[in-house]
Amino acid sequence: WRDWSSDVCSSDLNAWLAFGDLLMRLRRGPEAAEKYRRAVELNPDSGAARWRLGSLALAARRLDEAVHELEAAVRLAPDNPAPRVELAHARLERGEATEAARLLEVHAERMPPERDERLENPQGAVSLADLMLRAQRPELAARTLTAALRFQSCMADATLLRRLALARYASDD
Repeated sequence: WRDWSSDVCSSDLNAWLAFGDLLMRLRRGPEAAEKYRRAVELNPDSGAARWRLGSLALAARRLDEAVHELEAAVRLAPDNPAPRVELAHARLERGEATEAARLLEVHAERMPPERDERLENPQGAVSLADLMLRAQRPELAARTLTAALRFQSCMADATLLRRLALARYASDD
């Protein structure tokens, strides 16, 4: 009985997350948040649900709520790099640049840019580098963007190249 009930709970949790994700793709954020909250009710230890709630709160500029949910997501799913980066973003928005910089350094330690396959997306690489620049970590931004250049999709991206030049200039390179 116990194994069966945990499987059902896990299935229900995944269903609520998938429903919320669908609503997000349909740009129905408030309804998606309801589904993610339901997932948290089913499993308060769901890092995935907490991350999604934190992301929505950050997008809505509810920074205290975003920090609370994203801290929980980082604690519950420490191997997922996305909540840590979003938590750094929320901390920057709250004016906590030192803590944001620390989180971005931890991110780079756990997910070295040279091995990060997600940097293949030029917009994502630029967005991450922009956070690093705002947190006054230009060397880390330059390292990240240099690592992104190993992907064909990034080599010709003018925005990425401009940010790389800015990061190198800001780090006296």
